[in-house]
Amino acid sequence: KPENNLTAKQERFAQLVAQGSMSYSQAYRESGYSVENMKPKSVNELASRLLVKVRWRVDEIRDKNIALSERKEETLKNYVLLVKKQV
Repeated sequence: KPENNLTAKQERFAQLVAQGSMSYSQAYRESGYSVENMKPKSVNELASRLLVKVRWRVDEIRDKNIALSERKEETLKNYVLLVKKQV
């Protein structure tokens, strides 16, 4: 296990959930968990249980993404101001 004590599948699930572009069930499937012969309700329940376990990681990823976005925005603002001063 990596330093965050999550398996590769758990980390992938957390990354996909943090992106916010798919349901928990879809993220569970995309993370490599075997769901053949499972009813959608069962997949949803397993995904929900996993989310409880990795919620801290999802929040951590989202916080890092927000901070990165804010730094990029600040860099762009500084660049625009610099260009305006030179014109």
